[in-house]
Amino acid sequence: MKRKYLILLSFVLTLPLGSCSFPNSSNGSKDTSSSVPTTEPHIKIIPLNENTPYLGFVNGNNNTKYKVELTNKYGQKSYYNSDNYLLSWESSDRSIVDPRSDKWFVSNGKATITCTYHDYYDEYSDTVEVTSVTRVIEEKSNYIHQLYEVNKEYDLPDSFLPNTSSLFYEISNGEIIRVNETTHKIECLSPGVSTLKVSYYGENYYKGELSSKTYTIDVISEDAPKFFLNDAECHEGDLYAAVNKYTTINPAELGLKAFDKDNNDISNSITLLEGEYNPRELGEYPLTYKVTDQYNHYSYFFATLKIVNRDYTKTSIQEDNLPLDNTILKASVSSSVIKQSGVVFLNKITYQVNVNITDLYDELDTSVTVTVRFQIEDWTTTDHTLRTSSISINGYLSYKTSGSFSDTYEPSNRRLNGNTYQETSKTVRISGYGYNYTYYE
Repeated sequence: MKRKYLILLSFVLTLPLGSCSFPNSSNGSKDTSSSVPTTEPHIKIIPLNENTPYLGFVNGNNNTKYKVELTNKYGQKSYYNSDNYLLSWESSDRSIVDPRSDKWFVSNGKATITCTYHDYYDEYSDTVEVTSVTRVIEEKSNYIHQLYEVNKEYDLPDSFLPNTSSLFYEISNGEIIRVNETTHKIECLSPGVSTLKVSYYGENYYKGELSSKTYTIDVISEDAPKFFLNDAECHEGDLYAAVNKYTTINPAELGLKAFDKDNNDISNSITLLEGEYNPRELGEYPLTYKVTDQYNHYSYFFATLKIVNRDYTKTSIQEDNLPLDNTILKASVSSSVIKQSGVVFLNKITYQVNVNITDLYDELDTSVTVTVRFQIEDWTTTDHTLRTSSISINGYLSYKTSGSFSDTYEPSNRRLNGNTYQETSKTVRISGYGYNYTYYE
């Protein structure tokens, strides 16, 4: 019996390796015409997608990452899925690529993966470097205008979601700008103009194709002129002009001014760089203005020119201790106080203020404070003294002709007799601007 087993074992061991097949393997074409060894046995890691050979996506859908090609000593090839039990995988950095996880690709970066094939007699290994990136699910534009100043940092002109996406940058002039690839912020190094191309795996990521956008980054000098709109320093804002009032619009007449580093007024050097408008047609027009000083330093102002159906004169208002009915406002105050027979101690007093502007102005853009002073008997002590108190009720009229606002008086640890409540005076404080309008035919 032992002799029969030895003969059978001898017969099996003399079979060529290529005649064996393994579970979960798919064999390619084989040449069985020769049993003479022709090559050294080896394996090769093969990407499933030839368009993205060694690229994986953190938020992608690739469940089986790679297949493995086995070439035996006769040159015959067999193929195995990455999860075949004859294969084992290792990664140089499992925080980036982890073959033990469901999707392998964990976070952005590069890692080396190693596959080892184990058969009954030998082991063969192959190693490749792979890149793990996050696909941009959405590119969201948050960019209208941006002024770039030297020695400052800025967000990218557009936001790319998710924020951990792998973005790739090409800069035409690295002496002017650079991009911090950790924070994705533009660092402005020196005055000048540079293009910035931002590439990412977007809509066509399954094909391994990059989408991209290119921006022009114009960095101005620290000594560049400054723009002021209605006496406030800024580089963007709204300009208002009445329809049919102008044939051409001078931004300086609308409150836009510019000053050089020596504080000289150079508003007459403001020019329209980009955009068009029609002074005879209502609407909003995006415009870019530029000003250049004697040192050849320049700056930009990004305006929204609004052609409206009326012009206005603007008057500053700073009035205090006004009576409720005055030349600017007519106001009424109502209070809600508990009053009944016997002693009633208050929880709170509720006030409602209603204001309307008089004929002195067409609209107001103001803050309004109404102060009510009152007396009420205090039973906190045995003296039952008449206590004098006040409350200031604040509200706003933003380009309005009327408004309503309220507040409450809530005594803390006091026993106030609601039956004795009586108002002693009411005054108004107004701070802001009044407007009178003119129409042009």
